[in-house]
Amino acid sequence: MPVPFARTFSTESGGFTWWLEVFAQHRKVDPNFNPEVGFLGRTDCICDYVDVNFKPRPKIRGGRDLNFESFLFHAPDAYHVLQTQEWQGTFRIDFHDGAYSDDDLVDIFIQRLATPFNIYKNVFIPAGEYHLGPTPVHLRILSEQSVHDELLRAVRQLLQRSSK
Repeated sequence: MPVPFARTFSTESGGFTWWLEVFAQHRKVDPNFNPEVGFLGRTDCICDYVDVNFKPRPKIRGGRDLNFESFLFHAPDAYHVLQTQEWQGTFRIDFHDGAYSDDDLVDIFIQRLATPFNIYKNVFIPAGEYHLGPTPVHLRILSEQSVHDELLRAVRQLLQRSSK
């Protein structure tokens, strides 16, 4: 009978510079592994993760730096059946005044539920494979308080109208 084990391998392949970061990780955790001390996010996985972040600092008026980041997380179980997968492409711009924009150009998430997931009382999400693809956009404005106040006022009005 094989002995359950967990193994992690991480590397910063390509290294770190002021304009490029590359991080890669490989983990294998057997289905019957039971850690006696510490925390294990999940057992029964062969998890691969790679993240690349390109961070140029072009001369843009008011802009400090740009970020083009992309990652892939691929996590099948020990029998190579996909359980979780996510890949994302993000664009960010940071400004000198602290404002920023953080835009997920693509965010694809795949999750397999082996058993129905109980949300509340008799409400269940059926077992199956789910593909999710939101594209959120985040914007933070510090220097223009009046723009920020107007945006909050507009969102409040929209929420009040939709709740009627």
